[in-house]
This record gives sequence, structure tokens and C-alpha cells, in this order.
Amino acid sequence: MKKLNKKGFTLIELIVVIAILAVLALLLVPQITGYIQASKDSVGAANARTCYSNLMLKAAADEADLAGIKVEDIENCAMVDAKDPSKGATWTGNGKTYTYDPAKASQAPGV
Repeated sequence: MKKLNKKGFTLIELIVVIAILAVLALLLVPQITGYIQASKDSVGAANARTCYSNLMLKAAADEADLAGIKVEDIENCAMVDAKDPSKGATWTGNGKTYTYDPAKASQAPGV
């Protein structure tokens, strides 16, 4: 009697593995896109905070008021209210506008 040497996988086994991988991919794709959007929002918020700091430093270095600083001086940045720096700054990118409010940032988390 001959012994059959079984090498490789059957077609059914391969189809089952591919089906399982497809189901896992369908479950993971929405999660991954959510994380990507959350990271873009974090970057936008950080850029708005940096924008505010840059505008305040520029005003201090030039010994000028914020009303005299043009938006073109710092790319994608603008003060919410040039006459009142405590209202923060905005940064535009990724098709959205992000706002940094220094009054909210000074509060402890969860307060």
C-alpha cells in the first residue's frame, strides 16, 4: 500500500483562511480610520497652541500690539480677537480650523 504525502493546503482551507482575514480586516478598518482622524485633530490642536505662542512671542519681540501683526506673518495662524489675546488663536489646516483657548488650557484636566 502506498502512503500519500500530503503537502500544502487544500483549496477549502485557503478559502476559509482568506474569509477569516477579510472579516478581521472589515472590523479593523473603521477603528484605524478613527485613530487617524483623532491624531489629525491632536496635531491641529497642538498647532493652534503653537500658533498662539508664536504670535505672543512675535508681539513681545516687536514690542507691538497683536492688532499690528498680520496673519501672513505666521502661516495659517490668526488671533481670535487681536485686541484681546486671552481669547486665544486659531490654526487652519487639514480642511478644519482649530482653536486654542489659553483660559481652558490653564485649568487642570478633569476640572
